[in-house]
Amino acid sequence: MRLGDFFLHGGAFVALYASLGALLTLLFTVINAAFPPVNPYYSFFGSSISFEVAVLIVFFPIFLVLSWILQKRYAEDPSRRESSVRKFLIYFTLFVAGLSLAGDLVVVIYSFLNGEDFTTAFILKALSILVISGGVFFYYLQDVRNKLTTGARMALRVLSLMLILGAIIWGFSVLGSPRTQRNQRVDAEKLMNLQTIQSEIISNYQSKGVLAPNLASLKDSVSYFTLPTDPDTKTDYEYKVTGPLTFELCTVFNTSMPDQTKNSYASPYGMSDANSNWKYQSGHYCFQRQIDPQLYPVYNKPVSYN
Repeated sequence: MRLGDFFLHGGAFVALYASLGALLTLLFTVINAAFPPVNPYYSFFGSSISFEVAVLIVFFPIFLVLSWILQKRYAEDPSRRESSVRKFLIYFTLFVAGLSLAGDLVVVIYSFLNGEDFTTAFILKALSILVISGGVFFYYLQDVRNKLTTGARMALRVLSLMLILGAIIWGFSVLGSPRTQRNQRVDAEKLMNLQTIQSEIISNYQSKGVLAPNLASLKDSVSYFTLPTDPDTKTDYEYKVTGPLTFELCTVFNTSMPDQTKNSYASPYGMSDANSNWKYQSGHYCFQRQIDPQLYPVYNKPVSYN
């Protein structure tokens, strides 16, 4: 066994496994975003496929190049095909692909017998595993039998490349461009920050009996509460007391909240039902809040901030 062949085979199969994992993760993420489950607390807000796309862009060409080099060496010296490392990796790949196919079939049959609905997302995920695992199983089964011609190899590689490009294009069409995905992640961080601030405002009200006059007054050396800042501007969020029990929290959002995620952020935090959601639009947006004293009574007598 030549040392160079060992690393070529190892590198090719590592690149293959990385590409397959990234492709399946990409497809599952896009499918979940395109066909979200009917669940008010399920959200793919801020989902990103950037890492998976990066893995595919780097590792799949590496797999193709290393496979091409190995095929050239096989042509020059057919005895290289009998390498124990090559056979082990191929049979291991066949084992994993066959196991994936069997597992996919078991899930489908179980879901049918259990009376579960075959949603579009479920069907697409099952088909993704079937096509990818089936393709890998067919390719290496033919390869180990030495039945793949040069033309067949090229056709399968082109087909694989088209599948990957199609998945990437579909992903960006569903989730948006990399810039859009970045803006959604930033907006998700802003939303979590505002929820944290709101929770602290409620806690502060229960302790002191009055709304904090400004965000700086929420800082507490005992609880070590750190006031979050806007990830875009690195400044404090806008906060304004509008009444004895009402206030506003504002910021500038880069995007509008996707429809399938709106219910995911409808947590009360001491607010009345009419003001319990976190739906927003792009641009400067304010959340109007009113504390329900029956849900969140004051623990101590009111104190003055003066």
